[in-house]
Amino acid sequence: MRAMTVIPARPRSLTTGYSLYLYDPATVGVEEVDVTDEAVVLFSTPADEILNILLNLDGNEMMPLEVIDVAGRIVIKEQVLAGQRVLHQIPVTSLSQGTYALRLGAGVRSIVKRFVKR
Repeated sequence: MRAMTVIPARPRSLTTGYSLYLYDPATVGVEEVDVTDEAVVLFSTPADEILNILLNLDGNEMMPLEVIDVAGRIVIKEQVLAGQRVLHQIPVTSLSQGTYALRLGAGVRSIVKRFVKR
């Protein structure tokens, strides 16, 4: 009798990775920032040439702005002044058609919005 090959492994030797989400800043050490949908508004989407970004954030500070493609590559990177009712425009003519993510800020203080390039 031939030995049976089990792919990927025998059931007793299989392991499964998992993560656990805890909504308790005291436990995980990261505070969630509640941002309303009005904090960053993208318009003229699907975008052809220009993507308009209306920022409604407290304070006036320079923040990183990145446009990320579906493969996770940063295709546009800028520093923008974020504040109350600040309009920023980025040219998107060089981007291929598809879905992109716009990330404003870094680390815990980041806001991500999706848009379509036509």
